[in-house]
Amino acid sequence: MRGVLIVAGLVLAACSGPQGKPLGEPVVASGVHMTLSRLGGGKLAIERYRGAPVLITMFTTWSLRCQAEASQFVQIHDREGGRGLRVVGIALDDLMRVSLLKTYVGFVGFRFPVLLAEPNNLELVGGLGPTKQVPRTVLLDREGRIVQDHGGQTDFGRLERAIKDLVAPMRAPAATVIGG
Repeated sequence: MRGVLIVAGLVLAACSGPQGKPLGEPVVASGVHMTLSRLGGGKLAIERYRGAPVLITMFTTWSLRCQAEASQFVQIHDREGGRGLRVVGIALDDLMRVSLLKTYVGFVGFRFPVLLAEPNNLELVGGLGPTKQVPRTVLLDREGRIVQDHGGQTDFGRLERAIKDLVAPMRAPAATVIGG
């Protein structure tokens, strides 16, 4: 039994993700890698969105803070989705309560993919590190590196400034005038 616990501890330590790393430093050289089940079926790999900034909101149906912030993620999705931002929800509820989760998602009006994971899911922990507080909001740059990680209440002013920087169109270099 002790050997199993040691192996489990080593697996969790190896999958600790960004814990202790400065914000913006990739979890791995190529950014966050994570594939989770979608609410309603199928799977979604976060790497699918490589090349676009990604906003991840981790929530539960029972948290009052999560409920208070939910509509702001819908607004950000509606406002910035057309400019390239991808928004993904990750429900950290008991997976036995999927019908309640579907009702919640419909009521809140999430129009973006919602993925399923328990807080200690190895895929989630390996991708983003342990989730100690909900809500948790993570912003990834175009390469999948963590730019911001808000545990507990989200600082939406700071988050939206970073989003604007990430979705700003790439500027072409200034034209050089020759002979004139």
